[in-house]
Amino acid sequence: MILLIETAYLPTTGATTFTQAQISGVPEWASQDNFAIDAKVPEEDLPDWQNPDKQPAMLRAMMQALLVDRCKLVVHREVKEVPVYSLVVGKNGPRFKATNPEETHEGVKLPFGGILSPGQNGMTLYAAPMTSLAALMSSFGRMGTGRPIQDKTGLTGLYDIVLTQGQITVDRPSDASAASNPSGNPAAAMAESLGLKLEPAKAPAETLVIDHIERPSEN
Repeated sequence: MILLIETAYLPTTGATTFTQAQISGVPEWASQDNFAIDAKVPEEDLPDWQNPDKQPAMLRAMMQALLVDRCKLVVHREVKEVPVYSLVVGKNGPRFKATNPEETHEGVKLPFGGILSPGQNGMTLYAAPMTSLAALMSSFGRMGTGRPIQDKTGLTGLYDIVLTQGQITVDRPSDASAASNPSGNPAAAMAESLGLKLEPAKAPAETLVIDHIERPSEN
């Protein structure tokens, strides 16, 4: 159930998901119980659904409507001080290059700027500010740190950043120590490979508060 909520509601900061530190009010059953969903897109909406640019927003709207209807879900957003990781420059400096403004690239446009272009061995961020990198890394950070990642590098340019498959698929740590020590989780491994690092901190961040949710009844 928690995965459905994370799919339905995204941060407005450009991150791909809320981290564990950014969601509160989740009952135990919603974190542990699994549910099967059999949903269909109305025939009149199929042309829009088949448009890759429209499908993500349509999916979120469908999930929100489902959760409200079947689980009586009520949520609101707040800015709270939560545990975060600050993304800072490492000892030997960053290992990526400034963008050549004369080059153009195809891919997915990111909310904070830049283009994400998949490749055979990973993906590349083109013309990306550090805010976009931090937002992307927050989704990897959720797998290990459970904290949002905020840009504190002081780097104000646009950069081309290559992320190999090995950087993206680092195994999740098996214990909770990653919450206070980022070493070994995917986001930290990615940062290190780029000449950056994560530092524990506390800072204001957007959070999703679950005010009410009910276990869905069987059909």
